[in-house]
Amino acid sequence: MNQGLLRGLNAQWLPPWLGGGDPANDGKVVTANSSVQGGVSLMQPSQVLIASSVLAAAAASVTFSSIPGTYNHLQLTAVAQSSDASTDQFLVQFNGDTAGHYGALRYAWNGSGAGQSTGSGMTSAQSSSSGDLAPNTGIESSLLVLDIPYYANTTFQKICLWNSGFTTQSAGGTQFVAMVAWNSSAAITSMKVYTSSGDNFIAGSAFYLYGIT
Repeated sequence: MNQGLLRGLNAQWLPPWLGGGDPANDGKVVTANSSVQGGVSLMQPSQVLIASSVLAAAAASVTFSSIPGTYNHLQLTAVAQSSDASTDQFLVQFNGDTAGHYGALRYAWNGSGAGQSTGSGMTSAQSSSSGDLAPNTGIESSLLVLDIPYYANTTFQKICLWNSGFTTQSAGGTQFVAMVAWNSSAAITSMKVYTSSGDNFIAGSAFYLYGIT
């Protein structure tokens, strides 16, 4: 049975004789396994918290360093607000690379319309040319989820999936989705998260880095 075709297939799509339709298998993925009946086995993906930072005081950036290369993928999750009075922007740099080695294909939705844009020669990974980080005007926060598959491979450039934005009960908001490229074949060993304005993330902003196998 072709493992490439099976890897990542959600168990809900399996026939009952392979475990499909069983709520106990929700969230599991299918892996080819010639040693078991049916030729496949179900596995629960493992997500491990590598490091976290919940700010006790405002900070201009958060850096995760000495990231181990022992996982298949990385995921960065952040819930944050900028100290800027205007809408701000999440920026991320890998391995301290501040040169124009980042690019993106970006989409944005604001409830009344959608738009798209591209970016090249950028000095950081980012999802928007406007703002995806909530301003310091209340209790609103922004969510950032950045997935980095095969972050430790040294053959290809790094391709990331970026999902970010904020919304409020009264004033709406904007969601940004992007495919972001870092033009380097180096394994990612550090990651810096900071703001476009140069202002701080306020106290209480939280950042979590997970390894996924």
